[in-house]
Amino acid sequence: MFLPLFTSYGQSHASENYPARPVTFIIPLPPGGNSELATRLMIRMAEKHFGQAIVPVNKPGGGLTIGIAEIGRAKPDGYTIGFSAFVP
Repeated sequence: MFLPLFTSYGQSHASENYPARPVTFIIPLPPGGNSELATRLMIRMAEKHFGQAIVPVNKPGGGLTIGIAEIGRAKPDGYTIGFSAFVP
């Protein structure tokens, strides 16, 4: 079973013009895997929906902890979001 989890630490202020600037999307996986490729496809669909660039950044290593920690350290403004996968 594949379970994608989109996380954003902190609060995003709901407004009519969100996102007003590019959003950083942290992927805690190495490039090229199935989960990473599926994430990039979802990012492209979200870009079309929001009309704003979403910049994917791979942060692999540490059993996802490096990328998840990067999301946790991000400014809580809704402009840094992330991806994690749980595969039992």
